[in-house]
Amino acid sequence: MAATLGSDLNFFIEDCTAAVCRGRGEQVTAIPVNGVRWFVAARPSTGNSTPQVFSGLQLPTEHRSSLPLTTSLQNDNTIPPTKTLFNRLTTSACRLNPEMSALLRRLQHIANRPALMSGSGSTCFTLCENQSEAETIHQQLPDNQKWVLHSA
Repeated sequence: MAATLGSDLNFFIEDCTAAVCRGRGEQVTAIPVNGVRWFVAARPSTGNSTPQVFSGLQLPTEHRSSLPLTTSLQNDNTIPPTKTLFNRLTTSACRLNPEMSALLRRLQHIANRPALMSGSGSTCFTLCENQSEAETIHQQLPDNQKWVLHSA
């Protein structure tokens, strides 16, 4: 039923902290997470049209896997290696939403590490080493873009 309302809703009704979502997001496979994770999420005032983001998607020729990320989440409490974090929709979404693109750059600059986009956007986030770092990053974002400071 949740999948008929929205592609991402299944994750929120599952009993899990983290998951690999496939299909349109309705196929949820929970993964165990070791330790507490902190992240900061922010959202620009303009949203993204999911159909438009997907219509601009250009699939890379290289194969990328979420396995290194899921392994990192299961085994330790450190930020996963940069190469394990990716969202294939980011390039298309940034072309369509310059405000979101600027927010991604700002978040990367503040955090001094990659910022990513959630789903087809426009929410952006970065992982943090600890609560103190998350609070510091959160405080440096404009009030109208602050959204979530979260522990998982």
